[in-house]
Amino acid sequence: MPEQNVDVLLQWKMNPKPKIEDIIPKYLDSDIAKIALDFVAYLRTNKMPLKWISANRWSPSYKGKSICYITLNRGAQDPEFLKRASWTLEPRIQDYSEYEEQIVNEGLQNIILGSENFYYCRSCHPASCTIRDIVILGKEIKGVCSGRCPVWFWDPGEAEIHCVKRLLEFMKQTIDENKK
Repeated sequence: MPEQNVDVLLQWKMNPKPKIEDIIPKYLDSDIAKIALDFVAYLRTNKMPLKWISANRWSPSYKGKSICYITLNRGAQDPEFLKRASWTLEPRIQDYSEYEEQIVNEGLQNIILGSENFYYCRSCHPASCTIRDIVILGKEIKGVCSGRCPVWFWDPGEAEIHCVKRLLEFMKQTIDENKK
């Protein structure tokens, strides 16, 4: 993983809302960085601008509605992030039943239900966080963090990126139809 250095920290202080494309190469190894940069290019091409929301997190939106989070985990406060992956994608979907038919029709359920794709509660916000059990696509998931969206993709590969793109397209369609 590229070294975090003083220059990067100074750059952030001088430009407190950096473009993700400028930060990805400094935080991710070249192969992973290419995947992340290609995903960001897809977002921009498909009219989903990214808003910087914290030192290591951006939120793509569609028609003003946040639809995903992208987190570069280096420098993250949660040590679990650092152990698991160098970056994550978090579709902003709380209720997957809304898209269940589309997910099943496209064969995406196995990717979403992957054993590592859930954000389990680790007392991340002790004052406000509670553990919840949920059902996603017919599977009961126990111990999910209530303060976060349940499905996360840790260091997503080609299949996961395709899945996230399709989920974002489903969400865009819902927004266009004014269902949300």
